[in-house]
Amino acid sequence: MLQAIHDALARHDAAAALELVQQALLERADEPDLHHALALVHRARGDLKAALTALDKAIELAPEQAHFLVTRAALALGQNDAEAAKIALSQAIEHNPNQLSAYVLGTQSAISRGDLAGAEAQLKLGQRVNPDHPLIIAVEGNLAAARGDLERAVKLLSAASKAAPNDTLILSSLGLVFLHSGQFAFAEQALRRSIALKPAMGALRWPLIEALRAQNRLDEVIRELQSILGEAPDNQRAVLMLGHHQLMLGQIDEALASYRRLLAAKPPIGALDGMLEMLSRAGQAKHGLQIVEELLQETPQADQLWQRRLALESGNFEAGLAVLARWREACPNSPIMGGTKAQIEEAGGELDAAEASADACLAVMPGLVGPLQIKLRALLRRDPAACLAYAEKFGNEAESELGKRLATVWRGFALDALGRGDEAAQCWRESQAATEGQRGLPGLTPLGAVPAAAADDGIAPRLLWGPMGSRVFELVNALREVQGFAMLDDRFGSGPRQDGLWPPRADGGIATPKGWRHLLERADIDPATALDWLPHWDGLIDASLPGNQLIAVIADPRDLFLNALVFGGPQPWIAPDPMALAQFIKGNLDLLAERQRAAADRTLLIHADALEQQPEQVAKRVANFLGLQKPLRSSAFAETRRGLGRSPLCFAPGHWQLYNKAFADEFALLAQCNIGIER
Repeated sequence: MLQAIHDALARHDAAAALELVQQALLERADEPDLHHALALVHRARGDLKAALTALDKAIELAPEQAHFLVTRAALALGQNDAEAAKIALSQAIEHNPNQLSAYVLGTQSAISRGDLAGAEAQLKLGQRVNPDHPLIIAVEGNLAAARGDLERAVKLLSAASKAAPNDTLILSSLGLVFLHSGQFAFAEQALRRSIALKPAMGALRWPLIEALRAQNRLDEVIRELQSILGEAPDNQRAVLMLGHHQLMLGQIDEALASYRRLLAAKPPIGALDGMLEMLSRAGQAKHGLQIVEELLQETPQADQLWQRRLALESGNFEAGLAVLARWREACPNSPIMGGTKAQIEEAGGELDAAEASADACLAVMPGLVGPLQIKLRALLRRDPAACLAYAEKFGNEAESELGKRLATVWRGFALDALGRGDEAAQCWRESQAATEGQRGLPGLTPLGAVPAAAADDGIAPRLLWGPMGSRVFELVNALREVQGFAMLDDRFGSGPRQDGLWPPRADGGIATPKGWRHLLERADIDPATALDWLPHWDGLIDASLPGNQLIAVIADPRDLFLNALVFGGPQPWIAPDPMALAQFIKGNLDLLAERQRAAADRTLLIHADALEQQPEQVAKRVANFLGLQKPLRSSAFAETRRGLGRSPLCFAPGHWQLYNKAFADEFALLAQCNIGIER
């Protein structure tokens, strides 16, 4: 009878398996193997609660059966209970130290937790039992993949698949590794076979969809999404993706129907944001506007919808004011609306009106971030001492960590404006410490540490870079205006190019000159007119694009340090402490100095002092270096030097001297730089 039950499960006929096991239990109610089989049947049917009840009975009848405990661990993992799984596996091994499946599951569980040392220990124990078992070879491959060695992972999992061609764990693991290594056709093949062998592994349809998307087979993506929805009609992720892909294929009516189907289910607001972005990209923004208007008719007092409606008028100030007037009529007492009104007034240069609107908003909702910062900017312009008092009061009343950190930052700005550098520095240190755990600094590969890639005869890439704290954005602003010229800044937004030059590719690879050019040409960008703005530059990137021309915007390293610490910048990194930031900036500049000595004709350095004091000369130098027909508009540099409410986006050159005592150790290190300091 047990064999018949397992045969039915192998055929994915859970109903027949359930009938067989229930009949058998009527005759042998105390048979532990039958209760274990019942647990497997319930798991196949998706009833984990019933599966656990049946499994508890099996373990009660035969507590020494190690494979029952392995099943318990698998069920626990299915419920994301890693601790219960760990206990069950430990008990299984205690009962039977040769229970291979316990070591396999233990290795997989440790990998999923990110405990690679624990996974290695479990794997070694399993290898003692049977080093040649396909599952042991497979989990060794999964461990290699977790460590980033995709080539070895593919080799091991391919060998395991040859030995056990119908094992779904091995096949699915192989498919995922193929996917991560960019071998999309092989990934598709392995994932399809795994799903065919075990249709219940529906989660594998998502990586299959990813593999199909990478091959630009959008019709098949749509079919897979429709299969998911056939089994789970309420799967919001699938409905949203279906609409996106229908839109990509030009199926406008079908896409809008999918979007409205999703909106009827009241999804999170992020789903609407995704729809609006896709419609805008497809040149169908009018449909996005129509959808938002329909939603506003249903819920006219929804602030989040009014925010999206207002965003659809970005760049059209008069139309934005008209939307704001409608919002005020629908939600006259909304502090969100009041805060938005204040922000629009500030952006339009109506600073007194913006402050009055912010005051009115804060009277209703104290601590609302947008209006609060408008108020603090106004006080900082007018009376730094009053700004300090306001920030201190807000900080004392703030309950959230975000609020306390915001107060600390504004105390720093006020103290800086009052010339109290030592006290301001303490605020910057506290603010830096509060960001601990965010993205760390990237590594710095020395020049010449890696072999140069093969040069491309077509064109030498032109690159723009500024270290953390630089005023590179001033140059970007001017270059965006040049007609017939491509100022590439997509690495700082959504959907950056996946060429490894930044952000890093998942497989650790990095572009060659031909690969760099190919991605641009695929996006209809002429590489000959492109200037690629990089968040990061070091010896690895330099070697990947031999012969590149580099424009670097620098400053006195102490100013770079202070601006990076206080204002941040386009790079999303956070240094663990000020000294680590100083060391990183020094490392960047030392590499740049070495590059300047080795390739002066291909390197243009723009100093912050020159951006401020000699903008016309900078405009000419950049144009000559890039081969532009006329200089840049030099007044564009200053236009991005200040932000909302005329607040500065960086300190003036030489401002570091106010902090000479507070950051003495960091400045002593930075003073050793070979570039950036006017000696």
